Amino acid sequence: MEARRVGLLMAAVVGLASCGHGAAAVRAPLLPAQSPTAVRAEENVWAAMLARSGKVVSIPATCKVTLLGRDRLSTYVFASCMAVHHDPGSRPIVEGVGTPVKITGTKIETPGDGSSYGPDIHRMFPPAVAHEIIEMGMG
Repeated sequence: MEARRVGLLMAAVVGLASCGHGAAAVRAPLLPAQSPTAVRAEENVWAAMLARSGKVVSIPATCKVTLLGRDRLSTYVFASCMAVHHDPGSRPIVEGVGTPVKITGTKIETPGDGSSYGPDIHRMFPPAVAHEIIEMGMG
C-alpha cells in the first residue's frame, strides 16, 4: 500500500512540475530546426544525465527536461526533478525541484535562490533564454 501511495505521489509531482513548462509552452530562440522527435530524444539524454548527477536533486532521481536553447558551448534546459527517500521506520520523504539549468560539458549550473535568482539567470543564460525564463516564471 505504501509503495502504491509513493508511486501515485511521484506521478502527481512529475505531472505538476511539468505543467506550463512543456516544449509547446516555451519559444526556444536558440534551437536549430529539429524535429519534435529529435528534441524529445535530446531532452531524454539531458534528463538522464541530470537524474544521475545529484546536482539538481538527490539521487536516485527522476527528471523531465524541456530544452530551452543551446549555443556553441552550453545547453540550456528547464529540469523538473524529484527523488523519494525511504528511511527505515518512517514515511517516505519526497524531494522535488523545478529549475533552469545551464550545462557546459560536464558542468551543471543552477541559479541561486532568493535575491540571487534574477541576477544568476541573467548571468548564466543568453538574453533570449533569460527573458523566456523570467517571463514564464520558471523556477
